[in-house]
Amino acid sequence: MNEVRYLYQFCKKKWGVVLSVYLMTFLLYLPKLASFNYSIDTEHLIINPKETLESWIRLGRFGLVALKRLSLYGLDINVFFINAVTYLLLATSGVLLFYLINRVARVPQYIQVAGILVYISSPIHFEQTNFILQSSEVVLAYVLLFLAFIVLGEQGKWQWHKILTSVLLTVISFSIYPSLFIGFLTLTVVLNQLALMGREKKQEFIQYIISFRDTIVVFCSSFFIYQILNRLVLKLYHTQITSYITDASAWKNNDFNIVFKEMKELYNAYYLNNNQPFHFELLTYIGIIAIILVFIRGIFAKNINWFVMLDLIWLYIFSFSLLLLLGNTIGPIRTMTPTVPIVLMIDVMTILSMINVRYLKKMGVVLTSVFILSQLKTTSDMEQTEIVDYQAMANYSNQLIDRINQLGIRDTQKYKLIIVGSKKFESPLKLRGDVVGTTFYDWDESSLLGNNERVQGYLGSQGYQFESINGQDYTDAINRSESMLVFPDKKGIQVVGNKIIVKVNG
Repeated sequence: MNEVRYLYQFCKKKWGVVLSVYLMTFLLYLPKLASFNYSIDTEHLIINPKETLESWIRLGRFGLVALKRLSLYGLDINVFFINAVTYLLLATSGVLLFYLINRVARVPQYIQVAGILVYISSPIHFEQTNFILQSSEVVLAYVLLFLAFIVLGEQGKWQWHKILTSVLLTVISFSIYPSLFIGFLTLTVVLNQLALMGREKKQEFIQYIISFRDTIVVFCSSFFIYQILNRLVLKLYHTQITSYITDASAWKNNDFNIVFKEMKELYNAYYLNNNQPFHFELLTYIGIIAIILVFIRGIFAKNINWFVMLDLIWLYIFSFSLLLLLGNTIGPIRTMTPTVPIVLMIDVMTILSMINVRYLKKMGVVLTSVFILSQLKTTSDMEQTEIVDYQAMANYSNQLIDRINQLGIRDTQKYKLIIVGSKKFESPLKLRGDVVGTTFYDWDESSLLGNNERVQGYLGSQGYQFESINGQDYTDAINRSESMLVFPDKKGIQVVGNKIIVKVNG
């Protein structure tokens, strides 16, 4: 295809920028690449891959299952290999996004590069990729999605073979990670806005609608085909679909006014007030500045581009679409990529494009550089957090296993390990994110069995298998733990029959 050749020529011509994107990604994620650790759910894939893959089928991720079956060749989980592939693909997604922007945008290259650096440096990427178990496949889905837009070509040039290829790539990306529905719509609006920003003539509303024709055809076709394939796969596996996102929606069984009030409070907390480490409030304030500058620029040019402003509003809505869907939570942070990084990218690019005064433009470049550096630092802090947490958790677990061995227990499979309470590994060297900053010892603590399935899963992935526990085991252990001290005190662990009770906090 011509688009593939154009992409190759583009990379040769822009080799300096392309190399810089790969180099920055490598340096940014070097701590992750050089360390051994994994996060929640990965432990379950290690000890029970079949059950994990079946759960993904129920979540509509049959493409992820197909890819994971291929990657289960050899060791089920090879942390170093997965990380290397993941961040190579992340850098590649940045290069493809750069190509898409360059193809439609009439803005200087430094603005395009600034936008790509905003995208690559986003700490939300790390929330997605720290899991290990699906990181490389999910980022591959980003790449396939961006390739779908590249193959489709510029809007208005209707060619069936390009449409069909784009649909195929989009269906595969949806089947790997259904959250990319919003990602597709986000990229559609972003590319449309970039094209509009370069036009001097006024555009009629009907022309604005028609400008989305190709991508809407691809999206609707892809969504329809994905749904059919998903139903076929579910029938093949004799199971039913579940969704941990839509199933958690508060709109289903609660009063509208109550949910709306809670949603408003969350919106104020996350999108209006300062919040760390992701600073979603910047989506609001940078977006407002972008809209104001487009309006002011239009006044001076006597041609207000209302459709660019409309696109910016649509993108802002996409950035908190999970909050609108769920009502009582902003959703798992990891599902916000690539949408939120792309929205921030286009907001920054719009601001830099709208400024004509030289000293203001220089100030904008400086502030953008500070913003990119702050994102780089946050991502690096989160990587350090993960490393510190994993090391502390591994040392604590080794201490626990040593104590169990000292009690004369060698064949752990005959015993039930029951953890009472949750253990947080506090340190001034940590920056708490969403999943980042937690461990197997303090995740799912509110469930019926506390964090026991997580802890047993982690120890099992390290080679220490224990017998599963039930609700009664856990209740009895809680009652008995009232007279116990906190581990690692010797009185923080008791053996009662075939049950090993460990109290990990007061």
